[in-house]
This record gives sequence, C-alpha cells and structure tokens, in this order.
Amino acid sequence: MNKSHLGLAIVSIAIMSGCGAADTDTVSNAVQDLNIPADTQERAIQEQRNTNAVSVPEDEDAAELDITFEDLQRGAKVELLDVSGGTASGTAWTTQKNGKTYHRVVAKDMPVLEAGYFYEGWLVKNPALGQFFSTGEMTQEASGEWLLEYTHDSDVTDYEKVVITLEPNDGDPAPAAHIIEN
Repeated sequence: MNKSHLGLAIVSIAIMSGCGAADTDTVSNAVQDLNIPADTQERAIQEQRNTNAVSVPEDEDAAELDITFEDLQRGAKVELLDVSGGTASGTAWTTQKNGKTYHRVVAKDMPVLEAGYFYEGWLVKNPALGQFFSTGEMTQEASGEWLLEYTHDSDVTDYEKVVITLEPNDGDPAPAAHIIEN
C-alpha cells in the first residue's frame, strides 16, 4: 500500500467512525507520523466527497428526475435513528431505474440549525476502504421536515448505509457530527 492510499485509509476510518473536532489532531498526527505529505489528508477527504457524486439541484423533485416517489418507495427502505442523543429520525429510499440510482431522505425532529451549519447526507459502503460519498445538502420543507434528493449516473445501491451529519459551513469536506443513520 503506498503512502497516499494508507493516508486515505486512516482519514476514511477516522471520518466515518464519527471523529469529532477533538480527534482531528489525532488523525493529522497519524498522517504526519507516516511521513505522508501534509496535503494528503485534505486531498483524500475532498476526493471522497466528490467520488462519483452528482448532486440533484435543490429545486427539482423526484418526478422531474424521471422517477416517481412511488418508484422510490419500491426500492430499498431504511429507517434512520438518532445517534446524537436527540429525537431526530428519518427514512431513506434507494432504487435504480434506467441505469441510474435514485436516493431520497426525509428527516424529522432534527436539531435546530445554528447560523453557519447545515445537514449533509452520505452513502456508505465500507468506510475503512474510503467507500463513501456525499449526497449533498438537505433542505428544510415548509412542513419542518428535511429533504434530500440525489441521483447518480450508475448503480450505487450497494452503498447501503445512510448517514446524515451536522456540518459547519467552514469549507472542510470531511463528514462531521453524525445525527441520524441506519
């Protein structure tokens, strides 16, 4: 395993195991101890966020994506539970149609966002191997529920774990505090 791949593995494990801000130094020190270039951690995280990701514009809904909500409901459904100590919950659906993967998350009772924060979705296959990617930023509906709709140009239905994180709007592409997940 070359240093870049080893650095990516360390960063990926730390990110998806729920490392908080306090653990960032631990990850950075581990990367430095391996004599991995300083920019490898940031580059690896950014690559993971962008890997095979195609975000759906926020103003489109499932019907405009050549798929109906009923199509999504026939796909794999998972319940998302709060892992932050709160009462948030959600449901996620993933299905494939015409060679594309469609993914939708509806969440409720999410903590009130402070200024400078947002909720971000992630699909995860194997965090130890860096197999996860961002599905984009959630938007709040008039009902108070949070919605995320995402499409991918190929089959990623084997990314079965769904995570919603609370992200500071600081430009750091790494997943932050886990709020709900399956």
